[in-house]
Amino acid sequence: MSILDRVDEARFRTGSIDGIDPADFLNAKPVGGGYNKVRIEVRGQEYRIYWNDQLVNTYTGDRELAGHIGLENNGGGIRFKNIRIAPLK
Repeated sequence: MSILDRVDEARFRTGSIDGIDPADFLNAKPVGGGYNKVRIEVRGQEYRIYWNDQLVNTYTGDRELAGHIGLENNGGGIRFKNIRIAPLK
């Protein structure tokens, strides 16, 4: 999932499946407005991305059902806090 709110190309903006499926809209807090809250739900091949409690993207993929979760920075400043991974109920 992309975290980048200042781009012209929608498929790379915040909430997009990076370069594959654009977020429906941008729902990021302004710079200095505090931390944004993101929730990514994955059920099988269905992905739902919530940004500040609003659903911004749904995507049905074809990826492996097992693997790694990674955090990556492509050159900009970013901070994370309170990262949790939990099974779905």
